[in-house]
Amino acid sequence: RFNAKKVVEETPPAPVENGVPPTEEEYGPAVDEKRIPSALEPKVMAPYKTPPGQTPRRVQIERKKRLFSQQKIGSLLDAENFPPQPPDDALELANFDDNEFDTRTQLEWVAPEALAEEVRCQVARYASLGEKPTWADAVVLSCEPETNKYTVKFADGVEESVPRLDIYFMAEDPFNYVKRRVKAHELREHTAKQLLYNLYVDSMPTEDIPPLTVEQINRMLGFALNSKKLKDKLMDTSQLINEINIEYARTMNKIVFDNSMTRPHSEQQKMLVEADEFPQLEKRDVPTCGTVTVPIYDFAEQFSEFSFYTCLTKSEVITATVKVRHECNKVAKMNLFNTYFTKSVRLEDFEQAQTQASDQVAGYLKESWVVTLKNAITNTFKDTGKGWFNVHKQSQEIHDFSKLKKFLTMTRFMMEDSLRFLVEESLEKFMSFMDKNCSPVVNVVSTCEIHQVKPQLDIFSSKKPPLFALELLMKDGHFCYSTDLNVFEPQLRQIFDHAIKAVQTVPQLDPSIMEGLFWTHIPMLNSVHTLEDAVCVQREQLTQAVLHSIKATKEYLVKYDEHLPLLALDIKEYMATFTAGDPEKGPPGLPEMLAEIEKHAADLEHLNETIPNSVSIGPFMINCKKVLTAMTTKKQDLLNKSKELLAAQPRKLCEQICDKYKELDKALKKKSTDPESVKAQRDLIDEVPKRVGELEEIMESTLAFYTSLDKLQYGLPDSDFDLKALAQLRSAHPLVLGTHRRVHDDHDSQSFALFAAWQPPGEQRAYIEHDSLHVGPFGT
Repeated sequence: RFNAKKVVEETPPAPVENGVPPTEEEYGPAVDEKRIPSALEPKVMAPYKTPPGQTPRRVQIERKKRLFSQQKIGSLLDAENFPPQPPDDALELANFDDNEFDTRTQLEWVAPEALAEEVRCQVARYASLGEKPTWADAVVLSCEPETNKYTVKFADGVEESVPRLDIYFMAEDPFNYVKRRVKAHELREHTAKQLLYNLYVDSMPTEDIPPLTVEQINRMLGFALNSKKLKDKLMDTSQLINEINIEYARTMNKIVFDNSMTRPHSEQQKMLVEADEFPQLEKRDVPTCGTVTVPIYDFAEQFSEFSFYTCLTKSEVITATVKVRHECNKVAKMNLFNTYFTKSVRLEDFEQAQTQASDQVAGYLKESWVVTLKNAITNTFKDTGKGWFNVHKQSQEIHDFSKLKKFLTMTRFMMEDSLRFLVEESLEKFMSFMDKNCSPVVNVVSTCEIHQVKPQLDIFSSKKPPLFALELLMKDGHFCYSTDLNVFEPQLRQIFDHAIKAVQTVPQLDPSIMEGLFWTHIPMLNSVHTLEDAVCVQREQLTQAVLHSIKATKEYLVKYDEHLPLLALDIKEYMATFTAGDPEKGPPGLPEMLAEIEKHAADLEHLNETIPNSVSIGPFMINCKKVLTAMTTKKQDLLNKSKELLAAQPRKLCEQICDKYKELDKALKKKSTDPESVKAQRDLIDEVPKRVGELEEIMESTLAFYTSLDKLQYGLPDSDFDLKALAQLRSAHPLVLGTHRRVHDDHDSQSFALFAAWQPPGEQRAYIEHDSLHVGPFGT
């Protein structure tokens, strides 16, 4: 094993060996610096700091780079007699790839620093079956670790996903790559022959082969069911015996087939296939006994040496180990996260639940777990006395060489393993939990139409509600969520890191058990770090999953922009503008008001249909009740205002009609005092039919408004209903008749008084007495 100490040193720009740079005649032409990225230079077993007299590390690397650049993969494969592309029914060569030939991992080939300088490669491309592949230059873009495929881009711009076996990196050893392809081909040929061989054996008839005898079956059952628990149970072994008989018949056919293949045949009895077409299995000698053969050795010496180094020489050690393992197994079954939610929760509640779960497990580890392990060990070794397992030592030197130190070291490793298993399994469960909630592919069509494609989950997880609860609100003239979506990603990353950091301060048992020794500090158990590669990958997967689900939720919020005009609408200002109407056309009439009411009614129905009470988008359950209530209330107020405006028009007309009737009534009831007023009253009576006709026309115009209000199912207030009835029942005919009689009487009275005034004084009295008989009670 190479144990040279690696020291990073500054190397000169050009590699030299003993002060002499490499020449092209000796090592080949110089390599294009862009051909191989600096992060993927050939690996050499050489120290970074080269001792005098040895080949410098940079020179060895440069030699390999020049050697690799001079090779051609096609020529190397031809030298190995590599066959062309097999027919369609053959097994795919990539399935037999051996990753042991790879000198780098998949992530190392596509490391960011390597992709920044372009990872060049050659890809095997098959023009047709039965021909050798051509090797085309390409650039690696990414890697798919699950399928062991790489996405490459050819010179013509075409991107393709290619298996690792068909890619030759310019930075890898071409000879090693050729061995890799040849080994895959040999393994495929061997597998095809083995499958064909088993097909022939399985196709042989088994009806004429006798099954196992009753004696053989009883002997097998006696060996198989020899324990007390199995003897007490009445087990049905018929199915197992049937399988054994089938396997026995196949074995007999296999023996017959192998003998037929190896025995010479005549021309008429020649087999259809040759024995060389099948793999030759090694014949093993039948062992004399069923145990494993062990070479001869000195048992006493080996046992003495084993006893000197092992800790398992005392029963107390085994007892303590069992107790420690039992407690460690309990820890490994715990979970740092809470993955059981029966309803949607807010982000704050989710964070609190996860923090409490992590802190609860961390508190158990730091208090109960450590104390339980300490008590188990100290109680087990308290009676051992002086020796290898004395827990009351006061010398650090003696403790360092004692078996108790080895036992405590083993215990520390067990505890650290338990912590690592706890963290890794908890992170895996949490990632699976988040992936199930964030995995649905969401297509937001509108505010009420959302298509979700969920993965194939179990029936219980598919019925669970979304994880997070959000509420759609209205704030500062726009729509928003109760929790900012940009907060989810950093909060979940913080929860992820908090669980890892919670178990990084668990103390070791050595200071609490060896109290007689001096300890400058209390060492902590090693646990999973937040910057480990696997942790970083999981954190990035969590981030991508959350961002993916947030994207759809943001798209849903944008769909509410169509309601922003209604949100910013001022009802009073809108109604004032509508009532004023167009400066050229004047105030709106009945058709315009009805059109406005129909528009608001349609908008209200559209709001009720398009804004749901709640909607599920991936891991989010969005409550839209407040927005739905506010928007429909505002639109309903606008609709009511429009109906009130429509109802105000006939009310005004009815008030005008009643006012006109009151004025007419007042004028008709005015008492005549002279002939001129009588004349005026008669003229007014003549104008009454015309005025009444005008008022009736106005009243007929209000009927259209009231008919429209009835169709709109608008309930008139009592005052409007009384006003309408009063305007419809009001008539001037009785008033006109009374006024006409009164005017006639006033006219006769005024004429008599005027005639009497012109008579001689002696005749006036006689005329008045005579005329009183004709005037009657209507005279004055």
